[in-house]
Amino acid sequence: MAGLPLDALQTHLQEYLNCLELCRALQKQVVDANVKEALDSLLGDGREALASLAGYLRQQGVAPGTYELDHRGKARIREVLALRALGDQLLVVRRCLADLVAWYDAHMPATPAAPTAQALLASLTAQTCRMLDRWDRHMDEMKAVK
Repeated sequence: MAGLPLDALQTHLQEYLNCLELCRALQKQVVDANVKEALDSLLGDGREALASLAGYLRQQGVAPGTYELDHRGKARIREVLALRALGDQLLVVRRCLADLVAWYDAHMPATPAAPTAQALLASLTAQTCRMLDRWDRHMDEMKAVK
């Protein structure tokens, strides 16, 4: 991808995976049906984005299938599961999503990438921003502080 190295995309794929695993772990623990539903929606959208990114990397000759939760992801899961207040747990998920969105802001190529890559980045950026926006609306409904 012109303007964006594949190793940056691999790192981003790992961050997406870590974020999804965080959501999955919280979904198993939380009892609130609304939060479970919001996390389920988030997981579905996140899996779709992860699959798109992994597919692109495979097309570029990178084997992304070897990714699994890393130490940062495990630490974040421990952090969220140790929190007692649901609002605080929701904030950890929000930070995770905000970090994914911030990655796009920081890594969008200054020079246009190949059309396929540019379309992928635009799609993933929009999808991740929608995920964050929906999560923020959910947090507002739950009256969690952002």
